[in-house]
Amino acid sequence: MHWSLSDALHGAGDFDPLDRPRRLTPWRLLVIVRQEVDRWIVDAQRWREDHWGACLDVLKERPRRRRLQTLPARVVEMMNAQDRQRCG
Repeated sequence: MHWSLSDALHGAGDFDPLDRPRRLTPWRLLVIVRQEVDRWIVDAQRWREDHWGACLDVLKERPRRRRLQTLPARVVEMMNAQDRQRCG
């Protein structure tokens, strides 16, 4: 006969939420990918000195392709005029 702690606590015929199939969520996938990347990083004995420059290039900040958004000049003028009025 099959016996488990769940059967003893909940009764053999009761519905147990742990009996349902496990749903795959994006978080589970991220955990698996993170674990794999961690293994790559920890596997330092396989790192090659001649690729060090390429590794640093990957880590560098990329140049911006877009200009930062700014307020139109007229709006900036109005804000400055309001500040001058408040401050005297």
